[in-house]
Amino acid sequence: MMAKRKKSQQNENKLIYIPFVVLAVIIIILVAVPYLGHPSSSSPITANANTPLFNLYKVSNTNYASNNSVEIYFISWYGCPNGATTSWPLYLALSKYGNLSIVTHYSVNEQKFGGEIPALLFLNYTPFPNSRVYFHPIYIYGQYLNQTTNGTPINTDDVTFGLKELKSELPGWAYNLVVYYEVNQTYTKLNNTAPAYFGSYPHIITILIITGPGGTWVDLGYPNSISPTVLAALNSTLLYNMILNKVTPSGQYLQAYNEILNASSEITNAINEALA
Repeated sequence: MMAKRKKSQQNENKLIYIPFVVLAVIIIILVAVPYLGHPSSSSPITANANTPLFNLYKVSNTNYASNNSVEIYFISWYGCPNGATTSWPLYLALSKYGNLSIVTHYSVNEQKFGGEIPALLFLNYTPFPNSRVYFHPIYIYGQYLNQTTNGTPINTDDVTFGLKELKSELPGWAYNLVVYYEVNQTYTKLNNTAPAYFGSYPHIITILIITGPGGTWVDLGYPNSISPTVLAALNSTLLYNMILNKVTPSGQYLQAYNEILNASSEITNAINEALA
């Protein structure tokens, strides 16, 4: 009889703690639920491997800039059609934040695009006094993939050479982004191949990186709002003078100009969001 009474008392004592356990679980749920599915400001939010390919895409909420500024890295090579295509809208976007020194140029001749792509090679950038936007153009290879920017022959494979060059020229976070998106990631649009190893001549392809308080954007190739085919065979000096002097073009130059404006707005929006 005494044993039964003691066991009953123990069960009653356990029941006393049930409301407290339930209350603790409810509190944990209320605290945790708002954070489920919402990554912190330092966590990656890459949707999938295809998003930054020919698309200026926000890949992370992380701010890799050291202060309240926006850091922009444009990595390309002298003869790159992708870099040539990106150079025009990038020039227009950056002109809002600083002074640019450039030379007109042409990419290598690619039949699939219809010829050489007019280009701007970035030599120098100086931000306006109140600007928080900083731009870093880096060219890995010269006009062709068998030489450096000063014409020295490359005696190793271009991927190894390019990564070695970038290792010495980029901050660690930017180098890691290049490796992640160009070497480690594969893309269905590239037959499930990494960009650096796609095509007949593996090499580091053009990449645009924008980072600031508002997050980080990456674009491999060129923005999808502009096509190199619309630029092919145009005169680079004539196109630059039209943009510089705000002359309304006609014919194929008009179509190219409109696509440059659209892509420029896309880049400008990313910069402004990164500034936030």
